[in-house]
Amino acid sequence: MKIGMRNIKTAIAVFICVVIFKIFRMDSPFYAAIAAIIAMQSSVKETFTAGKNRMLGTFVGAIVGLSFALINPENPFLVGIGIVIIICICNKLKWNKSISTSGIVFIAIMVNLNGKSPWTYSLYRTIDTLIGIGVAVAVNYLIFPPNSTEKLIKLYRELKDITFKTVEQRFCLGENPNLSLMNKRISELKVYIEDYSIRFKPKEDKSKVVSNVTEGIKLCRGVYEHLKAIELIKEQTVLNEYNASRINSLYNCSINTNEEMKTEANAAFNYHADRIIDKLYSISRLS
Repeated sequence: MKIGMRNIKTAIAVFICVVIFKIFRMDSPFYAAIAAIIAMQSSVKETFTAGKNRMLGTFVGAIVGLSFALINPENPFLVGIGIVIIICICNKLKWNKSISTSGIVFIAIMVNLNGKSPWTYSLYRTIDTLIGIGVAVAVNYLIFPPNSTEKLIKLYRELKDITFKTVEQRFCLGENPNLSLMNKRISELKVYIEDYSIRFKPKEDKSKVVSNVTEGIKLCRGVYEHLKAIELIKEQTVLNEYNASRINSLYNCSINTNEEMKTEANAAFNYHADRIIDKLYSISRLS
């Protein structure tokens, strides 16, 4: 069984939360630990996003929970009405990913007071969540950072290789390539470069690398989208002489052409092929 870095970082974040609560003799670290687990994601950017969603949900749940607990805590009717209100508020504010957290905090306040002040309990739950999110972000930002620029370049080269091989499969070998791997790598590299920019704030000597990789990702995405469009063409198609000659120069392969084929499907096919080849040349110039 493989233990990944996110697994380890999550455990470290929970450990730190528990230690903080013990050192400062605070109440149960339960909510801080939950916040740390939910906020910990594969990248710093995703951790920020998850933490923000949980914090927004905590505020909504705490405010609604406090309001209803002041009226009558543990009242089943009010608990049900409160959940309806929370969902409506989050949907109205387009905080859909905060609904679950908001509901959990609301229910915790409504059914777990055990004689405590609603004001104090709501404040502590908000502080607990802030601590958990802060710990998760700090751990993901500071512990086991990747080999930054070298990994960025490596991932981009892998994406380029996959892009060129995918196009070769389609035009030189006449196969229908599986585009899911290409799409997955584009998404992974996009997340990594965003995370890289947040974590390392590249200096001027590395800004050109970031700029080239960003442009390369955009071009590879364009190739992917045109290949997806070609997949939708079900009629027989063939490259025209111009596109065939350019593919031959890129891959040193021999492709038969048929200038007599004048169907709309073939025209669409060659339009997308032309765009793909243009982008491959642009990617080569970025290297």
